[in-house]
Amino acid sequence: RTVLARVKESGEIFMAWSDEPWIVEGAAVRVSIVGQDDGSDDNRRLDGEAVESIHASLTGGATTDLTAAMQLPENSQVAFMGDTKGGAFDIEGELARTMLAAPINVNGRPNSDIVVPWVNGFDITRRPRDMFIVDFGTESASSEAAQYERPFEHIRRAVETVRATSRTTRSEWWLHERPRVDMRRALAQKRKFIVTPRVAKYRLFVWVKHPTLPDSATIAIARDDDYAFGVLHSQVHESWSLRMGTSLEDRPRYTPTTTFETFPFPWPLNTPDDDLSAEQAAHRDAIGAAARELDEARERWLNPPELVRREPDVVPELPERVLPIDEAAEKALKKRTLTNLYNARPTWLDNLHADLDRAVLAAYGWPDDIEEDDLLSRLLALNLERAGDP
Repeated sequence: RTVLARVKESGEIFMAWSDEPWIVEGAAVRVSIVGQDDGSDDNRRLDGEAVESIHASLTGGATTDLTAAMQLPENSQVAFMGDTKGGAFDIEGELARTMLAAPINVNGRPNSDIVVPWVNGFDITRRPRDMFIVDFGTESASSEAAQYERPFEHIRRAVETVRATSRTTRSEWWLHERPRVDMRRALAQKRKFIVTPRVAKYRLFVWVKHPTLPDSATIAIARDDDYAFGVLHSQVHESWSLRMGTSLEDRPRYTPTTTFETFPFPWPLNTPDDDLSAEQAAHRDAIGAAARELDEARERWLNPPELVRREPDVVPELPERVLPIDEAAEKALKKRTLTNLYNARPTWLDNLHADLDRAVLAAYGWPDDIEEDDLLSRLLALNLERAGDP
């Protein structure tokens, strides 16, 4: 998109196919095909249709051109790509719990300091896989890490040799390749936070509880309030993110810079609750209530009480375990994923999303039946106003 914006500064796009299949010897990807000139050709065609103009976003005519949208300072340092481990630091739950149940280490500390739950995109779109990760933080010396005996010896066998021969940018093999220091700092004080897959068929947001470490296949959002969760899961934000984001094959990609940091919430995201007007506070509460109802209903569908039991984990600070009651329940639960739920899109789910959408649109002061292009045009105007665009 940045390249095409530069093209339009010196010339024009006179033809384009915005999203085409490109299949060569079994490789299936999506491509865009673009033709540019000096701007002298008035005959412009997009996806085979005549249009007045073609934007850098490869949309045309009267469609709102969102390429002018700017990153908003109020949204900075809130959304982050997750941790890039750079080796087999991840471990299955059974092994993790033997480490967590081990005696206190020679440094007087438990393994729960550095063995924590781990979540990637599959844990959101499918079923949670009960995975953990060995994580020595961002700056630990090897002598400090080695004092956590069992986890250290495990990753020494699983990671050290591989990292020594890889094109890593980090020589400290016991540390993750890109541990996302800013993300960790933002999440440190949150009892829970919001996570969404970077690439997925549907734009899904879920709650994740501390001390879970999000993987690089996810985007972590350092908010623990139902209001933010509700706005993000509304059609307002989904429409914006689909137009502002990119895609992998036919699956939309979500990125902090383009889809989150440009998105104007009904009022600036960093506004303290005490500074909200009575009307804004009422809208916040209505959005939060609709978001909680959606989240709770989805959770009941994913984990029906007749199919699961809940029990504390081996370490009290960890989220409770959700386990099938028997083999038949385990088989049934495998089909209960968020992707399958949104594929089916039952009426009750549609109704809950409609309630949430109405609450969010009311917070903006916009009508329930607003057309998408009008919605995007208003969001762009709000973005530019917030960004201080002249």
